[in-house]
Amino acid sequence: NVKAIVVACNTATSAAVAEMRKLYEDIAVVGIEPAVKPAVRYKKGSRVLVLATPVTLREEKFRKLAASYETEAEIIPVPMEKLADMIEAGTGEKELESYIKEKLSDEKYKNPDSVVLGCTHYAFVSEIISKILGDKVKIFDGGTGVAKETRRKLEENNALNSGEGSIVFKSSGDAEKLKQFAELYIEGVALI
Repeated sequence: NVKAIVVACNTATSAAVAEMRKLYEDIAVVGIEPAVKPAVRYKKGSRVLVLATPVTLREEKFRKLAASYETEAEIIPVPMEKLADMIEAGTGEKELESYIKEKLSDEKYKNPDSVVLGCTHYAFVSEIISKILGDKVKIFDGGTGVAKETRRKLEENNALNSGEGSIVFKSSGDAEKLKQFAELYIEGVALI
């Protein structure tokens, strides 16, 4: 009995959102993709780093997305093999900063104009990424676009709440791990 499903993972969107839309025809299914378009439009002829999981970067969906902007900007994929797992595990800031610095130390990643956070987990470390790259590098996250699209689809279906709602977290994984993650990164959340 849901009004919408948000697939809040780039990898899961690439792998399953088309099938989910077929399976749940009467429900708004919104996926996420790296925010390449706004990053490219931010500055003409820009260098855009796309930080994402290796799986997301290998998927055809991402390759098509990047190819559609290759004449407008230099799109540079940066596979971050361990970052999502480190964030989920509650790794400390210094260790996260060290890992991100190491990953971005390659010469081909120098002097970007913008960075796309191609994994929903990366928003939790955007301040660390900004600290490493400096204030002049603009960071783009796909979350805002997903929220706007979800709202649009709910309005289109006359399903938008006018009052307050509730949030229910469910996980196919370890519930205790989800609870620890949410309490660490989501301000004001208290899970029972």
